[in-house]
Amino acid sequence: MVDYTLTPDPTIESQYERGQAAGPPPSWPVLLRLLHLSPPFLWPMALAAVLGVATVVSNIGLMMTSAWLIAQAAIVDSIAALGLAVVAVRFFGVSRGVFRYLERLLSHDVTFRLLARFRVWFYERVLPLAPARLTAYRSGDLLARVVADVETLQEFYLRLVAPVLVALLTMAVMVLIFSLYALPVALAVLIFYLLAGFGLPWLVQRMARVPGAAVIAARSDLNTALIDGVQGLPDLLALGAADAHQAQLSALTDRLEDRQFDLVRADAVQSAGGLLLGGL
Repeated sequence: MVDYTLTPDPTIESQYERGQAAGPPPSWPVLLRLLHLSPPFLWPMALAAVLGVATVVSNIGLMMTSAWLIAQAAIVDSIAALGLAVVAVRFFGVSRGVFRYLERLLSHDVTFRLLARFRVWFYERVLPLAPARLTAYRSGDLLARVVADVETLQEFYLRLVAPVLVALLTMAVMVLIFSLYALPVALAVLIFYLLAGFGLPWLVQRMARVPGAAVIAARSDLNTALIDGVQGLPDLLALGAADAHQAQLSALTDRLEDRQFDLVRADAVQSAGGLLLGGL
């Protein structure tokens, strides 16, 4: 019988302690493994990236042509001289919405297909290990890994692969455009793009690595305790330990919220840094 007192349960605490002792897994091997599962979707991913670049270019074109149109409208005598600029503003205004819709549609389709492939891959790797090599994991922990942890991978393409591809292609287009007018401006744009595309993600990855592993461990502990509570509910009620187990669940929930708050700090740095570098 599991001890449902308020004293920390060593079986539940062990997941978090092992995670803290081992540290977070290396990022590059995990990234390469995920990319290894993505070849069937390379063409849709590339097309979504091109549509993303087209959306950004349309936004930039809309701002440039509208600014030029406003400036020229104050000095020209005939509205006919502004006909091309008016058409360009309309084109960029409509095309950015179309490109954005198509990019979102395709990228989310790729995301769901990748998520399905990750689930199948995980299940195919876990099934041969049962039951001999899964005795170290409790049912709640396995459930969390199959559902919540794999669900987190839906951000793999939307938050990692797609932004990098779009940023690299957009950087090349912007540097080329600005270099036609002023090389120092093009170099400044290149520097800020590199800071936003490589420096800031490196900093955020360093900040989020340990809190991210702690969130996974804390969520696993909470799910394990929840499953144990559901499966052992008759025993808990018979022994009068339901209140103690509920208090333990509350403590585990508070710990998970604390770990998530640490992770939110890294997300806040990323958002603020992106806005700052984009504004500069």
